[in-house]
Amino acid sequence: MRVSTRQVTITFWQAFNLWYKFRDRYIRDERHYYHALNYLHYNAVKHGYVESPYDWPWSSVHLYLDTYGRPWLRERWNKYPIGNAWDYGDEEGND
Repeated sequence: MRVSTRQVTITFWQAFNLWYKFRDRYIRDERHYYHALNYLHYNAVKHGYVESPYDWPWSSVHLYLDTYGRPWLRERWNKYPIGNAWDYGDEEGND
């Protein structure tokens, strides 16, 4: 089977388009860390899979809950809310 350069190029760009919004995340400081952590813990709720982060069985929120307790998690949630732009460089200013 012979494959042309054009076919390879088209296949590459089709695959690339699946991931084009992906960016590496360099955690810059404590504030950025907790914004990202809260974003991850809330993501299943945001997408409608569960009503609470604690309902998602694969979430790391359970590890943090067991290690630090609910008051610690609640304090971090209140101190570092995710808002609409949780990462540095997103549209709502460099949170």
